[in-house]
This record gives sequence, C-alpha cells and structure tokens, in this order.
Amino acid sequence: MQQFRQDVASLAAAQLDITADQFNTEMSSLLDTHAPSTQRQVTRRHRSPWYSSIALELRSMKRERRGAERRWLSTGLTIHKEIMNSIKHKISRLVSDAKSTFYNFKVSTSSTVKELYRLTNNLLGKCTSTPLPSVYPTGQLPQAFSDFFVSKVRQIRDSIDRQVVHPSSHSVSERRFSGTPLCGFETVTQEAVLKCMKKMSPKTCVLDPIPTSLLFECSDQVVPLLTTIVNQSLATGIFPSCMKSAVVKPLLKKPSLDPNVLKHFRPVSNLPFVSKLIEKLVLDQLFRHLDHNNLWHTFQSAYRPKHSTETALLRVLNDLLTASDSGSISILTLLDLSAAFDTIDHSILLTRLDSTFGIRDLALSFFRSYLQDRTQVVTVNGIKSSPSLLTCGVP
Repeated sequence: MQQFRQDVASLAAAQLDITADQFNTEMSSLLDTHAPSTQRQVTRRHRSPWYSSIALELRSMKRERRGAERRWLSTGLTIHKEIMNSIKHKISRLVSDAKSTFYNFKVSTSSTVKELYRLTNNLLGKCTSTPLPSVYPTGQLPQAFSDFFVSKVRQIRDSIDRQVVHPSSHSVSERRFSGTPLCGFETVTQEAVLKCMKKMSPKTCVLDPIPTSLLFECSDQVVPLLTTIVNQSLATGIFPSCMKSAVVKPLLKKPSLDPNVLKHFRPVSNLPFVSKLIEKLVLDQLFRHLDHNNLWHTFQSAYRPKHSTETALLRVLNDLLTASDSGSISILTLLDLSAAFDTIDHSILLTRLDSTFGIRDLALSFFRSYLQDRTQVVTVNGIKSSPSLLTCGVP
C-alpha cells in the first residue's frame, strides 16, 4: 500500500493536466502492477454481527455443553441430562441477550431512515437477492431488460408528445429570472475535493478503474489528480465523456410482484465515483446560486437542504387538520408519474435553466454536455447488454 501511494503521488506530480480518460488508464495500470488479478478458493463463514461480543464465553459454554452431553450419553442418569439441559438454556439466554443488546443499540443509534429500514429488513429476514425472470435464457436477459427500459421511456415520451401541447408552442406562465446569473463555475481547491470525498459513500462501480475503498486509502495522493479533472471540466464546460456511462441493475419493485413481468422491475443506475464527485461539487455551487437569488420553490421538499418527504407530509397533514378544524372538506389528489425523471425533455430543461434560474454561458454548456451522449448497459449476473444511447431531446 505504501508503494502504491508513492506511485500515485508520482503520477500526480508528473500529470498536472491529466484527463479523465488518462486517469482511468493510469490508475487501472497501477492497480494491475501492485495487485494483479489472481484466483483462489476461499470458504466464506458468516458470523452474525452480535457474535463477537460473546464469542469467547459462548465457545466455553458450548464445550461445557458437549462434555455434559457425553456424560449423560455414557451414564444415562437423569441428573446428567438435567445438567446438560441447564447449560443449553444458559446458552439460549446468552444468545438472546446478546441479540437484544446489539439490536437495541443499532436502533437507538440509527441516524437515517435508510439505516433503520435496512436493519428492519434484516430482522424480518427479508431476502436481499432479487428474483429474475425465468422466461428468458440467461444470456439474453440483460439485453431484454435494456430493450424494455429504453422502449418504455420512448413510448411514454411519444404518448406525451401526442396528447400534450408542446410548451414551446405557447407562452409558459413561468417567472423570468432577475438576479445575478450563474455564467460559470468556480474552480475548486484540493481541500474542497477532499472534504466532498469524505462525505460520499465508498461504493464502487464496475466502471471505476480501482475500488473506491482503495481510492479513499490513498486520498491524499489522488486528490491533486481529481482536482485537475474537476477543474478542467468546470473551466471548459465539458463533462468527461468516459463518465457518462451507467451500469443498470434491475431490481424487483415489490417481493409480491411476478418476476417474469419486466415492468415489475425498476432500473437502478450505478455511476463511476469521479462522475458523482463532479456532480456533487457542481451541486454545491448550484445550491449557493439558488440560495443567493431566492430561487427555491416554496413547496419543494425533495433535493433541497433540510427538506424531505417528511417535511412534505407534515405540511399536507397540517393543511388537512387545519381545514378539518374549520369545517372544510378536503380532497387530496395524488399523481404517480411513470419514469418521471427519465422522460424529462432536456431541451425544455435547459431552456428553463436559462430563463427561470439564470444559468447561462459556460455553466449552461456544462449542463448541456452533462446531458448529451449518455449511455447505459444493463448487467445481470455478470453478463452485460449492449450499450444504449439515452436521448431525451438534448439539442
């Protein structure tokens, strides 16, 4: 690991203008040099998370139980059987208390709803593996999913174009931007990149040149390279093309749904780590622009700091209770939009970023580049589909 860090530091010193493609190539080459791929057979032994706290005591009591069992089998005396059963009961209580203590602690320290849901699913024994359709041969399944996901979005878009008047054909009652426009993004410092990295999850995409956990291990050495890549993208208004690919994993929406029906699956995209890093650094500057010009919508609760589905529910519940107290009747209309984000018209989006939110010039070029020429592949059990180009009206 020390030699790997030294080589990454040497690369950072030599490649002051490294591109995203070069970064992927060089980091992959270093990984092959220091950790070449090998094959070996290992036996995986699953240990429950609560086990370590009682491991020594539990092993001792199990030895004692086996000894008591042998004595009872050799003598057949009732007293020896009672001793064996007593030890068995002690083991059961020990395990039960350990589980209770562990999960009480986990529940009380869960800081997010996501952690609590994951813990609840684990306690309820819900299967984490997704069942797959059995009506397709294994080799054809990824392509079947890919074709379905692409055609689904295309059909929805075609239906919208047939039924709805295109916004560009009439005046849109949208407020016009009046403030300080965002014409470009500021370059970021190495400290800002490192701080952003530490806030991110170390999840790895198969498109990453090295595991993200290893990237975090040598963060001090690799941050100069990442800073160069980010600043090149911000200064030119061009999002790296090698970061526009996504790996899609189909997940069944509900365990009760039929896995042989493709529409019962949702596509979950996995992006390269550097791609998500650039996104978050740009998002920070975009948020500052929205705050400075007071551009947040009053009732927006998603993708907004200190707002969530919880605040939205609280607002709706408060309005319902207030109306009920005043003797009014409330009607609640809920809309479930299929593939809502996938069907957004990018041309309209870019137009509104300019006219409504004051994002122009190089900043707007960055978002246009980010949306253009994006591809995805569907992977199932290590088998990939052919790449699909995602187009949604980007000029």
